[in-house]
Amino acid sequence: MTPSQGSPVRLLAAQFLAQKASNNLLYLSLLTVYLKNAGAGGLPWVYVLVNLAFVALQFGTGRFIADREGHGLLTMLSWPTLAFAMLGGALLVEGASPHLLLVCLVIAVLIDLFTNQSFSHMANQYLPLQEAKQAMPVIYAAGSIGYILSGILMKFVLDLVGIRGLLWFTALLLIVQHLLLGALQPFEAATRRPASAAGREPGAPLAPSPAAPATAQPAEGSGNVSPARGVLPSWHQPLARLLISSSFLILFNKYLIDFLFADAVNRHFANAQELAVFMGVFGASTDITVIGLQTVVMHRIFAHFPIGRVLMLLPALLVLLCSKAALGSGFLLVTTIQFFVLVNSKNFTVPATSILLSAVRQGERSLYRRDIGIVCSLSSLLVGGLLLLVRGTVSPEGLFLAAAVVYGAMVWVHSRLDAAYAHTLRKTIADQALLDEEPDWLEAIRFLAPRERVSRLRDLLEHPDPAIRRGTVAEVAILPPEDVKNLLLPKLTTEKDPACLGALARTMLEVLGPAALCNLEILLAGNEDPRLTADLLEAIGRVGSGEAVEDMVELFLTHDHHRIRGSAAISLLRLTRRPDRLELALGTLARMARDPSPLCRATAAAAMGELANPLFIASLEALSLDPDETVVRNALKALARLRTSRALAILESRCRHPSPGVAAIAQQLFREASRQGIERIAALLQGFSGPERQRLAHTLKTLRGELVLDLLARILRLEAPEAREILTRLLQEGEAETISLLDQCLLVPADDAPTTVRLAPAWERLAQTWPTALPRWSEALPALAGAARPPSADEPGLVLPPEDALPSILPRIWQEGLALEAAADLLPIPPAPDLLARLRRFWLRRVETVARCVALCAPDPAPLLRAIDQLTAGDPFTRSVARELLETHLGPAVSSWLTPLLDPSLLLTPGALRQEAEKRGLAVLDTSAEAGGWRSLLQQIIQVEATS
Repeated sequence: MTPSQGSPVRLLAAQFLAQKASNNLLYLSLLTVYLKNAGAGGLPWVYVLVNLAFVALQFGTGRFIADREGHGLLTMLSWPTLAFAMLGGALLVEGASPHLLLVCLVIAVLIDLFTNQSFSHMANQYLPLQEAKQAMPVIYAAGSIGYILSGILMKFVLDLVGIRGLLWFTALLLIVQHLLLGALQPFEAATRRPASAAGREPGAPLAPSPAAPATAQPAEGSGNVSPARGVLPSWHQPLARLLISSSFLILFNKYLIDFLFADAVNRHFANAQELAVFMGVFGASTDITVIGLQTVVMHRIFAHFPIGRVLMLLPALLVLLCSKAALGSGFLLVTTIQFFVLVNSKNFTVPATSILLSAVRQGERSLYRRDIGIVCSLSSLLVGGLLLLVRGTVSPEGLFLAAAVVYGAMVWVHSRLDAAYAHTLRKTIADQALLDEEPDWLEAIRFLAPRERVSRLRDLLEHPDPAIRRGTVAEVAILPPEDVKNLLLPKLTTEKDPACLGALARTMLEVLGPAALCNLEILLAGNEDPRLTADLLEAIGRVGSGEAVEDMVELFLTHDHHRIRGSAAISLLRLTRRPDRLELALGTLARMARDPSPLCRATAAAAMGELANPLFIASLEALSLDPDETVVRNALKALARLRTSRALAILESRCRHPSPGVAAIAQQLFREASRQGIERIAALLQGFSGPERQRLAHTLKTLRGELVLDLLARILRLEAPEAREILTRLLQEGEAETISLLDQCLLVPADDAPTTVRLAPAWERLAQTWPTALPRWSEALPALAGAARPPSADEPGLVLPPEDALPSILPRIWQEGLALEAAADLLPIPPAPDLLARLRRFWLRRVETVARCVALCAPDPAPLLRAIDQLTAGDPFTRSVARELLETHLGPAVSSWLTPLLDPSLLLTPGALRQEAEKRGLAVLDTSAEAGGWRSLLQQIIQVEATS
């Protein structure tokens, strides 16, 4: 991804939404036709053939699709998939043989598997790691929305066009996908660079499609995974063994119940259309439930209850439901079982497996995930084979009984997960050699049972690595207050690391409040680290109260260290209400501000900024002129935090500081403070009445020396509400050229008078800057022209202020064209034909830019911008219509100057430009006269083109 292309997240989300919708519609359409033509008896063949074909294709086509797994493979599959959907709509709906339908159903599932895998690879290529962490959930949510919408909208499509039309509608979605893949092509091209330049880490892969059959998941990381030294094989690792067993059982029963569910719904619904509607709505409802559980419920439940016990609930419920179905299976019961089966499988495989595997060392996770994926594939193959063996010999009730037994085994496996999780985490923590490399397992502790969790945190608080101890303190902070006190209080007397002590003290103050103050007095008295003492004093100032606390803090006002004195003054000013102590703390800051030591003065400025009291503005103004740059920087930051009118005026004046570094910081702080102020004012503007807006503008006008606020005052005095809104937004964006243009175009009004708008500065800027594309500041032209437009102007055309009736840029660009036409006479050596052709192309682009800027000043610029494009590139009839449109909307005066220049044949006809210029009274080049001005203009064109 290159900066010029922006982020592909929106395109990826749209692509995945269309992909999931089309895959779901294709699969459900063929599934319903197959069930109505062949029944559910052949579904085990689908389970077996899909897995065998997928594995065979993965290994058999590896070399052929190398380096084309993402965008390339999706593009290769798009047209065959489109042809497959259209062929299905034309031939496979009625009268097709069961074997042909079976093959088509297998192909539909394989399309879903390969497109999901390819999309995941493409997204990983296009997104850097940090962006992928934020964007992947959004992209996956878009896919879920596509899956849900396709299921819900299926009924309406079927009511209108039937199954055949549904397949053709799917083909239409596939065409949309192909167009989106074309839009993603620039990002694909950007990733095709030499390997030495491709240094970024790919993003995390998308979660597997919830509707697709389980297959072996790619391992984390890259390349083949081989067991590292000291890594236990999956079957000998307790947690991995249980996760593999659980995944096997979940997938086995998922396909077993899916087979029984398909048979039940096929018998219940009379025709394929009703069956398709039900399958679509049922799938959408299930996915909505799963998404809601994953985003709102599951992580909260996992954080408060042992995961193993939570995961026992649904299998236990399914044991009861399957046992009841073994006695007699009705349609409603089977549908309920299928719903809970899908919820159980999806909510286990997505969040729970990731949480549980966090207890395993990072290097082992990829190995165990690979083994889980392999076992899932074996499970789906096994259930398909078993269903083929028992077909016709075991009743649905017998199969439900088998499912109940499998769910009973799953309850037993899940009951052992918590113990295995705790054992694995203890082993990971005990492995001293790897802790410095992998501190991410600390978060895994929060999913332990409460007693085990406290025990592990107590052990980690004694760990020799200070970084581990600090991370442990952060985990302790989310425990109940009593546990926090029991764990952290003993550490106050044994901890030696200053950073850890600071984390301990802050956590105790935040969680326990004033109750922890008495325990921190000893730490303050016996501590020799200035940073820790200062941090403790600031923390006490936020939560403390009472005379005893103030007495303790007052003792540090005379400390030798500047930071401790500053922190003590801050805390005392926050704590006390006694005048004598307020005077003492303020006097300490005043003495520090006048201290010969720059460190004391810098600390005083930082403390004043922390307190953000307007009383300090005079002192901060003096400190902002200090000879020491550190003092000045702290003072400027403090003024920016105050954000009063006087503070901002001082800050703006320091933008002209002789030191470039200080001036740059002042400019940055002033822009940010002004932008925040404008955002707050803009949020309030909609609720202002006219008189209130005028009073606010008058107040802002009194803030002398502040350009941005002064501009806001001028904008508020504009009569046109749309112009006010647009210009306020542009002012918020803070683009320097736009602000400069607004300052020139918005004239300062007299008292109680509206702001006057002029457009001449915009034309002068176009003449000076030579843009060949619309500049950024051109966004302000529609609003400025709208504000300048008289309220009584009812005609739809361009209405400019009297002094701007003919934009000054128009005669200028005619003169530039005349200079180009006479280039051979003006230069001592005639320019080469290729140079002259390049200069003409450059000038024509400039003419188009000027024309677009003029069009932006019209009440409705869109048709004029289209007309300009048609005039420069259309056929003769289209150009004639465009010319008439421009003359209608721009008026004869402006269009007579502008439209001839947009004619591509103008410069191709010798002397044509000169003749047109003479008609308009323009002075043309007389070779016998002085040609210095024309020559300078031509040299300027050559120079600008060469450097553009």
